Amino acid sequence: MNKYYMEVNAIQREIVIYCSEMTDKSESLSLSDAKVYRYQFNELLYLAEEYVRSSFLKEMNDICNTMVEYVDLGKKENDQITEQYHLLRSKYNSNIIAIIYLDILYDTYDNQRYNVLHLGLLKSAKNIFSKRYFKMAKEIINSKYDIICKETKKMKYLAEGNFEQIPDSGFYCVCCTPFRSKPHFILYSLNESIDPLIQVFLSKIEMAHLNVFVCRNCRRKYLDVSDVDYCPNPACQEEKQREEKRIKLQNRKNNIFANELDKFNIYARHYKRELTRNGIDGELLLRYTEEQDRCRYDIQMEISVYQNTNKPIDNDLIAFIEHQKSYLKSISDDILIRLGFKQQERIKRRK
Repeated sequence: MNKYYMEVNAIQREIVIYCSEMTDKSESLSLSDAKVYRYQFNELLYLAEEYVRSSFLKEMNDICNTMVEYVDLGKKENDQITEQYHLLRSKYNSNIIAIIYLDILYDTYDNQRYNVLHLGLLKSAKNIFSKRYFKMAKEIINSKYDIICKETKKMKYLAEGNFEQIPDSGFYCVCCTPFRSKPHFILYSLNESIDPLIQVFLSKIEMAHLNVFVCRNCRRKYLDVSDVDYCPNPACQEEKQREEKRIKLQNRKNNIFANELDKFNIYARHYKRELTRNGIDGELLLRYTEEQDRCRYDIQMEISVYQNTNKPIDNDLIAFIEHQKSYLKSISDDILIRLGFKQQERIKRRK
């Protein structure tokens, strides 16, 4: 039988679930043998959404009815129950919530079936005690399914982010130390119910002052202190970077001062490419680059004066920028003249 235990790392916003198979003779579990499932808080919300959207509860009702019908019938194992169990386990393999519920129900049935077979109740099926026990076994299985239904309603509230609708179960879990390698390793048991997961998860959310928001990209819910528009999913973070880049470019296009500086940069790069096409590099190209940086700096300083005083672009600013362009062109021409490519009068840079 599979046994489940849980711990919560509030700092990393992570829930860790340990699953280990324990035989009847096992008194404790080995941590090295346990399967470990790690889920970020946001991932748990995703799992809850998938769980409540699925047809799992209806399928659980079908297998529960089969278990109740068969628990007190004959010694031969019911292949239909085993087949349904493995089919559901395979179907919901990626959702730990469904898997735990399925194992809880199957374990309940298996225990009751074991008692029926090993207490010799089938030999005296008409005995009053046997009849009472058969009735009790069926009620135990049905009650376990009822608990799953009630907790599924809580899970629905969790998936919707309606945390205030989830009632506090009070003393909702049992702490245990099941692993031999870590005797003081305190965990929460999930072997009777998933309510400990729900309640502890909610308490950590409240302590961290987290709220539920909807991602603009994938439309999934995520937890954070404030709305940051995008969830931590890598694809959504990439879309966030693209969106920020688009906004930055659009803002720059709408900024008339930035437009003038961009025009100068395009102009300066044109003449730099002309130099490199003619095979000019080293100190001569460095000289052009340094003058380009100085001209850009002078333009930026002039523009900042206009921006700081809320002064609109006028002919004086345009003329200043045009003069910087002409000066930079004269630097390029001067370099080309030295190599015999061109002859041009040099213009002084105006500050």
